[in-house]
Amino acid sequence: WTTSTSLVRISMGLLYIRLFPTRTFIIVCWIFILEHVACILATFIAVPLICQPMAFHWDKTIAGGHCGDLKKFYLWNGLQNLVSDVAIIVLPMSVLWKLQLPWSKRVSLSLVFGVGVVICIITMVRSIELARLSAIENTHDYATIGILSILEPLLGIVNCTLPLLRPIVVKVQ
Repeated sequence: WTTSTSLVRISMGLLYIRLFPTRTFIIVCWIFILEHVACILATFIAVPLICQPMAFHWDKTIAGGHCGDLKKFYLWNGLQNLVSDVAIIVLPMSVLWKLQLPWSKRVSLSLVFGVGVVICIITMVRSIELARLSAIENTHDYATIGILSILEPLLGIVNCTLPLLRPIVVKVQ
């Protein structure tokens, strides 16, 4: 999940670099991208090491096995993604509202880039559901979280493509 959502956010950062090529904006986007690369690497390191021995992830009968606080790890991950989602929405707005375009076009562009609010809501609901879990081991508790975990990167991909669809829509009309 972390890899897929981070790769979508990295793609969005790269798209912003192409769409808004000002020096300050590019620097901010690269910081955003590098933060997500670090998040992927941290997750690749933390997930296997959070339970000792590693097999304790799937076999809770191992004597002396233990896990760190998985709930806190998942909540930290969700919070980090929520902050990133807000950044993805806010970053282009400052540039969009400075464009020399009619007010109606700026509003429509803001709506296209603001579709990420739906992803923010999904991230918040997912984080709340994770916080409400009584135990991390109960697979049946993951139904809602699983659906939200699938929706988040899928809608992120759709969100990445929306700004690029205008030429296609204009050509079809």
